[in-house]
Amino acid sequence: MIVRVYRSRVQPGMHEAYDRWLKERAVPMIADAPGLVSLHVGAPLEDPPQEFLLMSIWRDLASLRAVFGHRWRDSFVLPGEEHLVAEAIVDHYECTEEIRPVGE
Repeated sequence: MIVRVYRSRVQPGMHEAYDRWLKERAVPMIADAPGLVSLHVGAPLEDPPQEFLLMSIWRDLASLRAVFGHRWRDSFVLPGEEHLVAEAIVDHYECTEEIRPVGE
């Protein structure tokens, strides 16, 4: 499995608009993708809130590439997101072990 961690730091004052954009545009774009194992959306705990997280788990690299194309390694900003984001960072990891809590 492949873990994709996308972090975006929003422009000052854009927390609510970006949160709405994530729920209305980004999540639906990814949620039904073939090969997606799970998608986790993280909102900031800090005040002022600036950084958001999208962590997705993919069955394999081919599934990830099918969704993000040849730019799968890039932390690109989607159309409509440009005025909301100050910086975006993406990292990818090969999942070497999956540990589930006892009782699950």
